[in-house]
Amino acid sequence: KKYNTKIILGGGIVTSEPELMSRALNIDYAVIGEGEETVVQLLSTIKNDDDLSSVDGIGYFKDNQFVLTQNRKPIANLNSLPFPDYDGFNFNKYLDLMKPNDQFAYDIFDYPREYPIITSRSCPFSCTFCYHPIGKKYRQRSVDSIMEELETIIPKYHINIVSIYDELFSHNKERVNEFCRRFSEFIKTIPWEIKWFCQMRVVNIKKDMLEMMRDAGCFMVSYGFESYN
Repeated sequence: KKYNTKIILGGGIVTSEPELMSRALNIDYAVIGEGEETVVQLLSTIKNDDDLSSVDGIGYFKDNQFVLTQNRKPIANLNSLPFPDYDGFNFNKYLDLMKPNDQFAYDIFDYPREYPIITSRSCPFSCTFCYHPIGKKYRQRSVDSIMEELETIIPKYHINIVSIYDELFSHNKERVNEFCRRFSEFIKTIPWEIKWFCQMRVVNIKKDMLEMMRDAGCFMVSYGFESYN
């Protein structure tokens, strides 16, 4: 702040309580929900000194009053988004420092090298224990898009654990089938062992699907228990 730098913050916590977090953290702009399109427009608006109220999906202060613009529509085509640029964060160095006891799932390998990926966004359900910072408009990336990312990243960084952080990886069984088939074919071309894990709703579980996932390298599933019934 002493260098008069503008601070932009986004994510689930800011989205859930934008004014509270903006005041608590003394930020200039809050990005609400999905940020890829919002932050590009926001930066352009700041640079050109245009009207901030024209940017959907942000919060900011005007005369010490907190202003929220209208919600931005969900990004319809997730395939249109570029893959994450991990090189800018010294990702290789981060992976080199990873240890088996860093996380509960890493001890499957002596030298874990994990790659996080999200292949769909949001969730259409309304479990009372859960909060969706990007709404209920459920969208999925194509398996082509997913595999293009993994086929680029895994050899580049010598990845051996793929962590799929979707809330609903098993929502579409045909898509799971296709992913398992394509992933199985791909890892046969890699000279080291690769495992993956995902998150699923209990109601979607089928024995044949679990067996297929296991055969494709899935070693762990994180379940959401929607009901004690």
